[in-house]
Amino acid sequence: MNNSGLQFEKVVSKTSLTLNYGLFLMVLLMNTHPSYSLVSGVPRSGTTLMRAMLDAHPEVRCGEETRVIPRILGLRAQWKRSEKEWNRLQQAGVTNDVLNSAIGSFVIQVVIARHGAPAPRLCNKDPFTMKSAIYLSEIFPNARYIFMIRDGRATVHSIISRKVTITGFDLSDYRQCLTKWNAAISIMNEQCEAVGSKCLKVPYFSCYTLILVLLLFIYRCTYIYIYIIIGKPDEMVAKKTEDVHKNGEEWYKRAVQVVADPERVDKPV
Repeated sequence: MNNSGLQFEKVVSKTSLTLNYGLFLMVLLMNTHPSYSLVSGVPRSGTTLMRAMLDAHPEVRCGEETRVIPRILGLRAQWKRSEKEWNRLQQAGVTNDVLNSAIGSFVIQVVIARHGAPAPRLCNKDPFTMKSAIYLSEIFPNARYIFMIRDGRATVHSIISRKVTITGFDLSDYRQCLTKWNAAISIMNEQCEAVGSKCLKVPYFSCYTLILVLLLFIYRCTYIYIYIIIGKPDEMVAKKTEDVHKNGEEWYKRAVQVVADPERVDKPV
């Protein structure tokens, strides 16, 4: 088995025995801790699917990924890694507390709270935020993290076949992409382990194979779980679905242009 396969097995092995309770605990945490939930993982690992499942609940709003939060966190990490730059900031009075307050306010007010409709429970879906879970747990001590995990081989195939551009990933080189995936998920896994029970690992396949298992818990839990399973459709998904029905030919042409194997794209009825 290659390195990516070994890394995937290592990450999943610790969660496989408790997988039946995974999504159940995830929603329970959201319900008992009225704070923020952050959905993350390597792109094409099921983060959008999880976001849509959470958005199905009438009291939850995640919305589309912002693409801004990971960049802000990355900029702060760059400053922290450079001793010279970090010292300059300290001398200018831009201390760690000042930065934490500024970044925390930005994430809450500008991005999470205002980039979509208001809701009692707010969450954010940006794949690479898991790389900063330890830091985020300092700013948001009550936040919960959902770490989506998928086999690196399947993830890389999806990234390349769908031509998903990710900084540092060479879409013409499977081996290079697997190496990048392995490095990214290793960091994310370490961060998830570091924040302990605040982070829930959810293997991608569980979103499909364990839905029926979750239904068995419905009568033992609150009304919130029923909405997660059979709740209202995600607003963005509903809009795009309606658009696909109205403009089938246009969507078909787009799909053929971006996929590696156009023959697999179903023509509109």
